Amino acid sequence: MIADDQIEPLTRAVARLHVTEEARHMRYAREELIRDWPRRGALTRAYSRISLALVAARAAGRLVSPECYARVGLDPEQARRAARRNPHWRATKTWFARQAVETFTAAGMMSGPSRCIWRAAGLIGPRA
Repeated sequence: MIADDQIEPLTRAVARLHVTEEARHMRYAREELIRDWPRRGALTRAYSRISLALVAARAAGRLVSPECYARVGLDPEQARRAARRNPHWRATKTWFARQAVETFTAAGMMSGPSRCIWRAAGLIGPRA
């Protein structure tokens, strides 16, 4: 939208401002997470790692509604299984999650069983 000359200049300027501000907020959040994480107790960190991994796995599993498969005449369960095995889809999910994974790794939030959950959800590669 920012680069589209067909869009009203004021609208493009507002979109550019929004993108800039959102990037600033995300940078602050990442820095604060990395700064604050070591201050948390061991039990809180362990609970947070597992909780975060479970939420991420659940969200990743809900990216495509099973109803979309039925709408095009496919069996939803068979189509979901095929999608889960599709290397392109797994690579796409890994790509979607890359910034979050980098941030959580830098903070120390991606270790132990939680990392296995992220991997099983297809959000990190087999060697990561």
